[in-house]
Amino acid sequence: MADVWLDLVISIITSGPLMLAIIVWLGHIFKGSSFSEQISGAAKAAMGVLALGAGAGMLVTVLDPFQTMLRTGLGISGYAAGSWLIWPIALSLPKVAVIFNFVLIGAFLVNLLLARITPFKYVFLAPNQMFWEVTALTVPLVYYNVEPVLAIVIGSLWGGAYYVYSCWVTHGTMKKLTGGENITVGHMGATGYALAGLVSRVFKGSKKAEDVKFPKGFEWMKDVNLTTSLVMFVALVITILLVPPSVATAAGVSGNAIIWTVISGLTFGAGMIVTITGVKLLIAEVLASFEGIATKVIPGATPGLDCPVTFPYGEIALMLGFVSAVLVGTATSFITLSMGWPFILPPVMEYFFMGGTAGIFGNYEGGWKGAILGGALNGVLFIILPTLSAAFTSLLITQAVTHLDPDACLNSILAFLVLGLIFPK
Repeated sequence: MADVWLDLVISIITSGPLMLAIIVWLGHIFKGSSFSEQISGAAKAAMGVLALGAGAGMLVTVLDPFQTMLRTGLGISGYAAGSWLIWPIALSLPKVAVIFNFVLIGAFLVNLLLARITPFKYVFLAPNQMFWEVTALTVPLVYYNVEPVLAIVIGSLWGGAYYVYSCWVTHGTMKKLTGGENITVGHMGATGYALAGLVSRVFKGSKKAEDVKFPKGFEWMKDVNLTTSLVMFVALVITILLVPPSVATAAGVSGNAIIWTVISGLTFGAGMIVTITGVKLLIAEVLASFEGIATKVIPGATPGLDCPVTFPYGEIALMLGFVSAVLVGTATSFITLSMGWPFILPPVMEYFFMGGTAGIFGNYEGGWKGAILGGALNGVLFIILPTLSAAFTSLLITQAVTHLDPDACLNSILAFLVLGLIFPK
């Protein structure tokens, strides 16, 4: 019976739509909303998450073949960096599986406790990111043979503290971005976003990306959906021309290649529309209901959501950060390879979601130049940090995969170093 309840709790925590719906429902209850408002708010919150996921899925359908062509066409072996890649491999290890779910639940409970009793009133509400954080912690805990109960305690305390940190470190810029709305980013790229905003202050005073004047006849480029579609179309055309036809076909390019790239570019733009629509709906419902939670349960609480929550606040900056991350990150891969480092395959999807978010942070602090710098900085981090992380994760995981998100890498590296001092092998 205990296993049934444990599975139910895990299913709720790891289900984005369901977890947010329940939290919004509770928020409306504490707020004193009518039953119809409770149901409506919970349903719309779930719809917002689902719309966000559907939009992200459309983006991934384009980014996935793009990434596959780059990886396969390069003909170079190395590490595939991706938290979504290392997570299932780590979980397949019996000793990791024993503690993983307990750390997953424990870390979230510690987050709630810290938000309740400390001045840092942040609640981390990005379920998929919890997987990446728990993976970063459980792998070193297992490598150093930490006794399961102690491992669960250490992982829970560390993970819960990180959830608070990730929301806090992005909140300063998010308050300015949103005009003071009670919302922040809870994401494993948080440190990279904060750094993007910090270093971009060297360009303080530069025009915001959205304020840059376009030459007459190019005003349409201010429509980020059209511009992003065009950028993706050009990138796909160049990639298809560079790789052998067999590689393009294996990656999913079907029929006439030009028609495929046109449809893919438009699909990418449509994915942006759906994603931003879902984000706006989600934000509206979370903010409306969180007042109740912030008043009755965790006074002053601020929700931390996944990085696409930033997209409506700088759509052109998003594109600049993405392009900058792709160019600089890919160049960094080859520079480090020439230095004799392991090759990190360019992670195109992360360049978009995290590089683009870094561009939005950079844009607020340093205008369009900051957007480019923020994306470029994170492009470098997406290569350097996985290279360092791989040196540690390869101690337990034999497959050529490692973490990618900056904070997943940093948590993993730090955990290996600290635990190595406490539990030397």
